[in-house]
Amino acid sequence: MKQKTRMIHPNFIIGLISYFGLLAGVILYSNDFKIAKTFIAGSLILGVIHWIISVVSVIRDQLKNKNNSWIFWFTAVFIVPPIGGMMYYMVNDKRVVV
Repeated sequence: MKQKTRMIHPNFIIGLISYFGLLAGVILYSNDFKIAKTFIAGSLILGVIHWIISVVSVIRDQLKNKNNSWIFWFTAVFIVPPIGGMMYYMVNDKRVVV
């Protein structure tokens, strides 16, 4: 069994998709496409899902470790929802057995 570090979390992918979907929706909306509102609504729904999973993940992972960094991560994820969650998954170093 080998170990991987800094695995790309599926929630990180959801966050990226929501950002790119919002960007595409705004570009399409500025060019008067009718599907633009669908892109924007879909990206907002994915953004909310990403935020909820990020908050739960920070609380669960950091309370297991019993360290004080969970306060910083919870604040970052709660105040700056999409960016804080994506930063958490980029910086958080987990050892995953594959």
